[in-house]
Amino acid sequence: MNTLAVALAVVLLFFKAASPPTLGPDHAQTPVLGVSALSVAVGQPVTLSLEQPAPGGATPLEWPDSPAWFFVRLAGTQHNRSADEALTREDRTRLIPASPGVAMIGIDLAPANESWDAERFREFTGDAAKPAAVEVHRSATALVRVTHADGSPAHDHTPTSKSGQQVEIRPLMDPTSLLPGSDLPVRVYVRGVGAAGARVIARHALTGERVETVADDKGIAHLRITHPGVWTIESRSLVAPRDQGQAWIAAFATLTFEAPERREGAPK
Repeated sequence: MNTLAVALAVVLLFFKAASPPTLGPDHAQTPVLGVSALSVAVGQPVTLSLEQPAPGGATPLEWPDSPAWFFVRLAGTQHNRSADEALTREDRTRLIPASPGVAMIGIDLAPANESWDAERFREFTGDAAKPAAVEVHRSATALVRVTHADGSPAHDHTPTSKSGQQVEIRPLMDPTSLLPGSDLPVRVYVRGVGAAGARVIARHALTGERVETVADDKGIAHLRITHPGVWTIESRSLVAPRDQGQAWIAAFATLTFEAPERREGAPK
């Protein structure tokens, strides 16, 4: 099956610590994988972009030439695109789903090595720390609902499957079929392990409504989906080094999807 797709990500990285610090509210939001349409019919193309959320609207970002990994998963198949493939920018940012279901598009950006001063640490933890090296990981994922040609939905386990990204926000229920007023459980992972204490924030694109919580010791958090439409979930974490000489780890992830409208006559 030829399932073309691309994705980009901004992810959360967390290693379990005895008392994990949480990130301060003033830190800039992580990049989001933008999709021209989050609900399409099979065969209908969509385009992808990378965006930095900002007050008053998102700022477009350059699509990375060499992401660490990006993939598209749909209806039991997965298409991986290595960074050295001879693809044009349009090829990299265009998806034509060949099967109905829910397409998972994910990208891991290359890790960045940064040097943080005491003020930067205070922004994240509320407490100052000595200047130190920090390894920053960012990933982003989007879920695109792909209907049959007649508009009818297709059952697909893809949205709740584990992506395998370095950092991921995994829905434990399919958010593309979750009616408004429902709770959405998610689990945050870092390198395949549940991220205890991760900070998790959900934002509704149209109203700006924000829901925030902290994951439990297994990395699980519950978020109330109050409106239909586009939502972006973000996770953030900062982890102190376990051994002397190691870098701190800062990790960020986003997951974007569209919650459906409540159908007339559907139970509330």
